Amino acid sequence: MGLLRFECKSMAPEAAFSPVEKKHLDEFIKLREIEGLSNSWVYYIRNFITDYLDYVKWKIDKGKTLDYFTTIQKKQSTTTYRKRVYQIRKFLSYLGVGWAGQINPPPEPQYIPKRVSLEAIKETLSLFETHEYFLQIKAIILLGSTSGMRAEELYQLTLEDIDLENRTVKINHNPNNGQSTKTKRSRISFFTEETKQSLSVRLF
Repeated sequence: MGLLRFECKSMAPEAAFSPVEKKHLDEFIKLREIEGLSNSWVYYIRNFITDYLDYVKWKIDKGKTLDYFTTIQKKQSTTTYRKRVYQIRKFLSYLGVGWAGQINPPPEPQYIPKRVSLEAIKETLSLFETHEYFLQIKAIILLGSTSGMRAEELYQLTLEDIDLENRTVKINHNPNNGQSTKTKRSRISFFTEETKQSLSVRLF
């Protein structure tokens, strides 16, 4: 599949490119799907780029592009803004826009994981003590809090991913099966004996 290169009206870096057509966006999205990205992430990428193209009226222009970035930067977190900038830059590079390489997303903000205390876990469990599915809820809360899994990763688990005997859980990155992780890599995590007992009673 060849690169879609748009012709400039002049050699100036600010020159406007030919209008972008929907087929160009569709083809770019197809390439992202081939990479094995999850359907949800491909959906967000399309929305990021469509919002940008609507702003510049589907005509690539350096000045309007910079204005767009300035506008959305004021409204979004650094993490979300960074993701948008990166995907738009990737799209512009795909189109052959020379100045796309001058666009640098801000660095990822430093993240310090918050440790969940035993008291916090007990307090959370107490909120569901009268619920008819308390034992199932307890098993899921303990699994998530002791293994370090993210909420989305918990939703994607299957019983086959949990090894009770060794107290391990396999967190799969397999977009073709609707499973994805933030790092885009599968990993193994561990859980406590209490979690094992809870899972044994209600899930197995």
